[in-house]
Amino acid sequence: MSLQPSPHSNHKNLDNNQWHELLKFAEVLSTQLSLESQLSFAIWILESLFSCHSRVWLALPFSDLLRSEGLQNNATLVSDLSPLMEQAYRERQIIPNLRSGSKEVDVTSVIAIPLLINDEVLGTIQLDRENQAGFTFEDVDLINGFAIQISIALNHLRQKTLDDKLEQYIDQLTWITKISQSILSNLDRDNLLNSVISLLHQKFGFSRVNILIAREDDKKVLTQIGISEDGIEPKKTYYYEKENGPVAWCISHLEPIAINDLDLNNGFSVSNLEKNIRSELVLPLIHGDLFIGVLDLCSNTSNSFEPDTIKIFQLLSENIAGAIRNANLYRSEHMRRLISDRLHDVVGSLSADESFDNILHIILDEMEQFLPWDAAAIWLTDTSGDESGLGQFTSSLRLISTRIKEKPTENDQIHSADYTEIFNQYIQNTDDVNDLLTIYPWISEVVNTKIPGLRRSSSTYEPLGAILGFASEYSTLGAPLNY
Repeated sequence: MSLQPSPHSNHKNLDNNQWHELLKFAEVLSTQLSLESQLSFAIWILESLFSCHSRVWLALPFSDLLRSEGLQNNATLVSDLSPLMEQAYRERQIIPNLRSGSKEVDVTSVIAIPLLINDEVLGTIQLDRENQAGFTFEDVDLINGFAIQISIALNHLRQKTLDDKLEQYIDQLTWITKISQSILSNLDRDNLLNSVISLLHQKFGFSRVNILIAREDDKKVLTQIGISEDGIEPKKTYYYEKENGPVAWCISHLEPIAINDLDLNNGFSVSNLEKNIRSELVLPLIHGDLFIGVLDLCSNTSNSFEPDTIKIFQLLSENIAGAIRNANLYRSEHMRRLISDRLHDVVGSLSADESFDNILHIILDEMEQFLPWDAAAIWLTDTSGDESGLGQFTSSLRLISTRIKEKPTENDQIHSADYTEIFNQYIQNTDDVNDLLTIYPWISEVVNTKIPGLRRSSSTYEPLGAILGFASEYSTLGAPLNY
């Protein structure tokens, strides 16, 4: 970039030494690549040459675009205009005007100079001389030349910043598109989630990325999958009601939240793991009216999430929610089909000579091989209809086989044991066994369907979970034994 004095400015009173200083200033200023360095160099030159104190004010759109971390601590950069600076900003000329008609003033101890590019004011500079001779006509002409060069340099830096941001947005959109394309066809949910957090961590440089998945339609308990600079972390359980942070706020309001400086008092608690995080963006994962979870993006630098950046990641969050929803549907359907096919195969392979008890054991043995569970049971019902002839189940529900996973002892493996007799003491000990279908309506739902079903966390307990005292968010899968 070549910075030369504007041919339209009034420099007729400058001597050769002053021209030399001005050209040298323009050359050095062009090598300063940050707003901080440009202002520091310009102020140092002005204060050195003219033995004065200075103040700089930048117009808000311009300062917001270029402000870097720590710049607000610059002592010469002010947020409020002095009356003289405000007049220079409003009239777009040096104040006071030493050549204002017939009332010429030879010297002045304070002047304010607008930083102009065409008709746009980028800011103003005020120079003060205390207990010294005031600024002369020649001083003001030279100062105006310096101001023109500062304006040109600042405008060049602004354009470069805009170009860099545009290039960054294009790069982000490119990777967002690639990530979206790669996950929308991925029906393996675990692989999908690991792929998303890994790509976001690697390609965007986030220090920590978390995806929290809701269990069915329950927002109180979520499963957290995350990655940090130490690698992929073990799955965690996130209890929404026990937290007070941006993630909990996002879950509560179902809206994005961006915090660009976590050091400020923003009302959120910060855990030890978050102490090195400077900014955070949390986005809800919503598909239609269904809450899927949240995407949590953390950065070690402040001001990482500008409005345009947030919009880009909102687009990605919509695609992630859709991909997770597709994977969940595929997973549920695959599980239902697997159980149905396996039960059909097992029952079809049984010999007519097998005892009833042995058949029950074989079914539970087969289920245990390919389904993770903590407890399993087989129930039988009397399939006779009620007196109304509507074909409703009104008969007793009877527990005929139960198996519970026991915790391993030292040097032992997890094994299961039958507890049917113990369960009978709790379940069958009732005056009216028909009440079991009323007390546990989820069992009735399974009995009246032809395909396996999943218990939602918001549903009432079924007998097994009630007796074992499972937490309300536990999951249950039931499969009808139809013939």
